[in-house]
Amino acid sequence: MAQCYELLATPRSPPSSLSTYGYPIYPVNVDPAGCMAAAPQNPDGMPIVGHFIGFNSDEYIAFAAQPTLQDVFNTPLTGDLQQMWMLGFSTPLIAYLTAWGYGVVINWFNERNHH
Repeated sequence: MAQCYELLATPRSPPSSLSTYGYPIYPVNVDPAGCMAAAPQNPDGMPIVGHFIGFNSDEYIAFAAQPTLQDVFNTPLTGDLQQMWMLGFSTPLIAYLTAWGYGVVINWFNERNHH
């Protein structure tokens, strides 16, 4: 399960803390949904920079796979654009030629039966 942590404002490491990039972190016992609004809980009463959520690898993969609003506005890859253009160009062309072919065959039968 995801764990909420608080990042302390000081680069020195007080006792009973973990460390990331030289800054101490403490686990916070709150639901991860309320992590960003959690009150400082480190035992030394030191000021904090903020909170962050730590995921294990499976949780991170599941979180990163969720679509975001940014995905809607991203420019598609060149290959995808080429494929969409070809589909948009060829579909009406194929539909028109198919309808024309049916029309030719139907008119051929009509002319043959009227003589």
